[in-house]
Amino acid sequence: MNESDTRLKLIDPALASSSWTLEQIHTEYNYTAGEIVVRGAMVSRKKSKKVDYLLSYVPDVPIAVVEAKDTDHSVGAGMHTLWRAIYNI
Repeated sequence: MNESDTRLKLIDPALASSSWTLEQIHTEYNYTAGEIVVRGAMVSRKKSKKVDYLLSYVPDVPIAVVEAKDTDHSVGAGMHTLWRAIYNI
């Protein structure tokens, strides 16, 4: 099962059957705008970083991050993304 299928078939139904409301669930949440790169007079921005789901208790109070992976990866495969996000959100 690929990552999209994992989200559609496993994570989305689990969140829907839980007590999380749609206002508390943020999908494809960008937690950085992307690193700014300066090369002489040229300035660009790298790709933004995001998590698959950010769960908030109330607006602007995130309490959980969910990172989806395909079924070929182990449960811990997304931990580096989660740690990076936790320290930047």
